[in-house]
Amino acid sequence: EGGAGDGPKEGPLGICEALSYGIDMVAQGEDQAAAWGGLESGSEQDATSLRGSTMTIDHLTEEGVDIGAERLSTPTMSKDGEGGRGSPSAGEPVAAPGGPSRARSDSMDPCRVPEADDFRRVAQLSLELEGQEYLFEAHAPFVFQSIRRRFFMMEDEEYVQTMCREPLKMVGEGEGKSGCYFMFSKDQRLIIKSVRKSEFPFLVRILMGYYEHIEANTFHSLLPRYLGLYKIKLPNRPVERLVVMNNLFHVPGPEPRPKIMQKFDLKGSLLKRYVTDEERNAGVSVLKDLNFCQHHNGTDNKGNTIKALHGPCRKLRIGKLRWSSFVANIMNDVDFLRAHNIMDYSLLLGTAPVPTDLKEVQLRRSSNGRIDAEAAATAAAEAAVYHLKKECQTEWQRDFGGLRARNDDEEEENVIYYMGIVDILQEFNMKKRLESAYKTRVQVLAGKDPTLISAVDSSVYAQRFVNFMTDHIR
Repeated sequence: EGGAGDGPKEGPLGICEALSYGIDMVAQGEDQAAAWGGLESGSEQDATSLRGSTMTIDHLTEEGVDIGAERLSTPTMSKDGEGGRGSPSAGEPVAAPGGPSRARSDSMDPCRVPEADDFRRVAQLSLELEGQEYLFEAHAPFVFQSIRRRFFMMEDEEYVQTMCREPLKMVGEGEGKSGCYFMFSKDQRLIIKSVRKSEFPFLVRILMGYYEHIEANTFHSLLPRYLGLYKIKLPNRPVERLVVMNNLFHVPGPEPRPKIMQKFDLKGSLLKRYVTDEERNAGVSVLKDLNFCQHHNGTDNKGNTIKALHGPCRKLRIGKLRWSSFVANIMNDVDFLRAHNIMDYSLLLGTAPVPTDLKEVQLRRSSNGRIDAEAAATAAAEAAVYHLKKECQTEWQRDFGGLRARNDDEEEENVIYYMGIVDILQEFNMKKRLESAYKTRVQVLAGKDPTLISAVDSSVYAQRFVNFMTDHIR
């Protein structure tokens, strides 16, 4: 999803290093240097709305408390201190200004099922790295640990290895309008995305429902797998809010691997949903609805009309059996999104041809001219063994991390689809309601269909999204 861009300006201490070290310290030292935040057992308050004894980074900054390096005086955990990496420089928990400290009481036992308090708990640490002190928050750490282990098959050791032992890669701003920036783990398996201030508490608020939905639909859901949620306050810099999730376009396994050649962001909307040649030449790589299927009338980003071509719509071919499952499960996911008043999400789609080397092996013929079934099976098994053992989290990732195309007779075709629903943190809130009202009025005055705009009620958005996807997948 990432595109060209500089991301946040790197100071003496970069956000990548600060995130990696913070995750490492939560994993290694949480029981020793627990939070100066978090919720007391039995509290019904949301961690993002407290104003009493528990404070968060956002609350401190909102109330004008300077938490730059020169003002930090709380006990810290230091990478270079006497205790070494992972050792607290002071054994007691760090206390929030005006509030009591408390020792950590929750268990990180991986066999335990998350309870209500786990969804509201915040692990907060004051850390020191490269001579600079900063604040770090891990929201609902046990919940995300459970998601990683149960629904993503990633143990703590592997998560720390991926996020902390190898340098993260800053990609920069994505190609969307949100201004969010992206980082990747070195193995490209995980994406770290900045989130807007409004999205962060929204994810906290829906986290329990999200967990229950993924738990009930582990092998079928197309929703992203959120694996960690963090805030970082570096000296003299704004608060950074970050979410870790699976990389939908990660292609696992040994060579020959499929290479994704086209990427689409599909919303089911037709206004401003066309990427022009000029934009492609400028570096835009993720195409939109009207690029995917040019048999609809719509507009580009500048409002220029895109006229529909004659002929049938383009369709992804996944086979009749998989089509039935796809329709049932995308409707199930969209029902969850609609129930939480979510809109503006997309189906992110990548297409990749089956590698030539693999096709040649699979089509190897025996001396009597028939397809050597044993050779083909062996080649496919060798190329996919890593994926099948470790990387297959859903039924949409069974073929080299994606879903191989099939015709109506269930015969495999030489293209693989990588797809999933992304950007599910936009609530149809007051800002979106005002945007919807304004754009609807503009459309009505122009004598055009107001339901074609992107900013519509979550129920209208859901129905339009499902209609578009089911009409273009068979």
